[in-house]
Amino acid sequence: MPAEAQHYMTWEDRYAPPPERQKRRMRPNVFARMARFAFRHPLTVIGLWIALAIPALVFTIIAMKVQLQDGVLVRVDSALADEQARLNAEFSEPSESIVAVIDSRDPQIARAGAERMAARMSEQATVFRNVFAPGTGRFFDDNGVLYLSDEEVAAMVGRIERSAPLFQALSVSPNMTGLAVLADQVAKVAAEGRSPEVVTGLFLDAARSVQAQIAGKRRDLDWLSLIEHGVSIESPRWYVLAFPLADADADPTRHAVEEARRLADLVANEFDGRVAIALTGRPVLRAMAPPLNIRALLLPALLSSVVLLVILGFGLSRFATVMIVLFTAAITFILTTALSLGAIGSFDRVSLTYPVLFSGLLSLTAIGLILRAEEAEYSGVSRLASVMLPAQLLGLPLLVWLIGLSATGLALAGGQFLSLQRLAVIIAIMSAVIFMAATTLLPALLALLRPRSFDPDDDAGEGDQGHWLDTVMARPAGYSWWSLRRGLAATLIAAAVLCALLVPAAHFESPSGVTQTGTSAPERLFRELSAREPSLLASGQILAEPGDPARLLVRRLAALPEVEGVRWVEAFLPSGEADKRAILAKLQGVFPRNTAAVEDLPDDLLRAEFAKLADGLQRIAAEPQVTPELAKAANELRRSLLLLEANGAAPPAVLRQIERTFFVRLQLLLDRIDRLSRLDPLTAERLDPAIYRQYVSRSGLWRIEVQPRHPDNIEPFAAALRRVAPQAAGAALTEADRLAVMRAAMPAYLAGWLLVALAMPLILYRSLRRTLRILLPAATASLLGFGITGVMGMHLYPESIAVFILLLGFTLGAAILAENWYGAKPEGETPAASARPRALLLAALLVIAAFAPLVLSPLRAVQQFGDLLLIAIGLSLLALFILLPQLRAWTAPRRRRRQAEEEEQEEAD
Repeated sequence: MPAEAQHYMTWEDRYAPPPERQKRRMRPNVFARMARFAFRHPLTVIGLWIALAIPALVFTIIAMKVQLQDGVLVRVDSALADEQARLNAEFSEPSESIVAVIDSRDPQIARAGAERMAARMSEQATVFRNVFAPGTGRFFDDNGVLYLSDEEVAAMVGRIERSAPLFQALSVSPNMTGLAVLADQVAKVAAEGRSPEVVTGLFLDAARSVQAQIAGKRRDLDWLSLIEHGVSIESPRWYVLAFPLADADADPTRHAVEEARRLADLVANEFDGRVAIALTGRPVLRAMAPPLNIRALLLPALLSSVVLLVILGFGLSRFATVMIVLFTAAITFILTTALSLGAIGSFDRVSLTYPVLFSGLLSLTAIGLILRAEEAEYSGVSRLASVMLPAQLLGLPLLVWLIGLSATGLALAGGQFLSLQRLAVIIAIMSAVIFMAATTLLPALLALLRPRSFDPDDDAGEGDQGHWLDTVMARPAGYSWWSLRRGLAATLIAAAVLCALLVPAAHFESPSGVTQTGTSAPERLFRELSAREPSLLASGQILAEPGDPARLLVRRLAALPEVEGVRWVEAFLPSGEADKRAILAKLQGVFPRNTAAVEDLPDDLLRAEFAKLADGLQRIAAEPQVTPELAKAANELRRSLLLLEANGAAPPAVLRQIERTFFVRLQLLLDRIDRLSRLDPLTAERLDPAIYRQYVSRSGLWRIEVQPRHPDNIEPFAAALRRVAPQAAGAALTEADRLAVMRAAMPAYLAGWLLVALAMPLILYRSLRRTLRILLPAATASLLGFGITGVMGMHLYPESIAVFILLLGFTLGAAILAENWYGAKPEGETPAASARPRALLLAALLVIAAFAPLVLSPLRAVQQFGDLLLIAIGLSLLALFILLPQLRAWTAPRRRRRQAEEEEQEEAD
């Protein structure tokens, strides 16, 4: 260059600035490449997913199998399972019996009603087994006296001996003549101030027979009721116990309860309403819940579907994106269900809750990616870049999150909680399907959307630059809200720390347990009966060798402090029965063995004896020295005889009919007294057959029934029982074992969640500050969930595990998504309003809308599941919209805190 030209160069010309460096382009990772391939070949990718979904749907329809029994939840000891099966084959479970309670004002009618109800139920051999009405039957009539005390037996024998002369005289002349002579003798001794025992009852019962004859009915004089010769239970309430017999019916217990109700109505009608029959027991209480039917589920499902569409319609920008979410959900749900059925075979009560987890995981993933792609598109990048960018920067966090959810199942490997293992397998399958759909199916579907026009001169395009919900949530917040949010965040953290004390108190309960607050008549009656009979709530069952081995075992069991009582076949034998039989032997020869045979009296003599009877009764009633009771009875019989005359001479046929009704059952009393004097020794084999069948197996083994002292705390009772008898079985112990297995598995599972939750943010960010921002909302929400559950007094059923997984997993995933949201944008480009709050809100609302109808379920376990689900999602929203934004402000570096607060205000979180 010439010197003159160099003389006139400026400083800028002499020292030119270095050329501007071109910004380094982001190299697509594997997730972005997958999204790019799907975007460029949408029909191929969508067709492949549909091709997989069609056979999956067919397989799901064919292979769908659901087992709701409690027995499939855990793996039980095979020896104990065999013992329980043998016990179930031989005996009925006391706590699983239907109890029919018969009430009447007349004790005799109440007992007759119980006997009739037991007979009716015994006829239904395909529905009931081991029907038993305590205190009724031939055995009780013959041997009930042996269950009295020695003093009561001696007093009864004395009364029979004192009445012997009366019955000896009547047995010699069992006709109208003998009765007339009796009346004359009673009149004579009454004048001396004596009133013979039994005579009062004899006259009253004879009056009832005469009155029945006048009414055109026959009623034989009840000689057995005149002398107390055994146990007479004058109770207006009697019981009948029956065990439902399993058959081919889909719900044998409910069928048995319905049949018992039908029989109760029949018996009540037979007694013209003089008896009232109420049913209770565990089977009855379970049958009170209405059965599941499709009509009960259709309306809530329809309502939920409408709400889902409304939420998606208001929350997403275009109707096409609504269809994308629904189509993705349908395809992935079908594949998840089919693969899960192929892996685990069938669903149970716990694994059947997977749709709740699926709803939370898929909605958060799909809506987050779709809205982030829309943000990128609003920022002006190409449609392909707007799809690749979320996959580029959100793909790894999503993968780590979903792998972390699946990895928690490793803590269950080799455990006995089979149901939770199945759920872990389903979560792993679900996570894989959702991730593949997020990186392939979603980009393919987004590729089919019509391009948007962002012409600034186009008013419609201007209005389409953002979503109204983002604009509302992005409005600047005032200082009052910032102060309130800080206070609320601090309060939530403090409350979570206090709720940590309630975590050890949370434990599983069985949905088959009996509620203590039920107000229905069967529930109140069951609480009343179980307070006196603990075996209706729970009991342990042991099969033992008969004789001394069983007696030794009974003594050891009775010594346990956790045991209230022990029953076995010999417990029903009366104490001191040899001494009581010796006392009864004194009755030999006191009464004649048979009545003497007499010929019918001629008509005129029969009428004369009838007149003598009436005259004797008149003298008894008129005697001042006679007791009021005897006078009243004599007058009642005389009045009845006069009514029989009807102001004229009663025909001889009528008088002979009365004579027969008076004495036809006298021989029954003589036979009864003779049997009492000759009772054989009472052994276990001679017990009531109904009792014997309940406590002795067909092979001769004895069943020992052990009642807990505290039925509501069965675990210590089961442990103590197993120390003495390792082979102990029974529904209560099986349930205790099942709950113990569940509770034992939870510490390892919770520890696995804790490790995974700690590892996720550390793997992603390698930053303690960002890790705290992820973990603290999830930990706070989880602890608050346990605290609220404890304060509300809720029992956690096994299904509640899914709510815990949703609460922790959903909050963790949402926090990770929020932390990575603003990294997934082109450098230097920021959307007008962030869609991150909308993504979190829509995902949570979709879960609520899908499963909120569960709170309306008539089933207690399902209703509680819905309540816990609403609590969990509500706590997630608090953590995401209060704690998470405030933590970003608290954990920002000091020199950047003011800038972070300004960004927070712009984001309006």
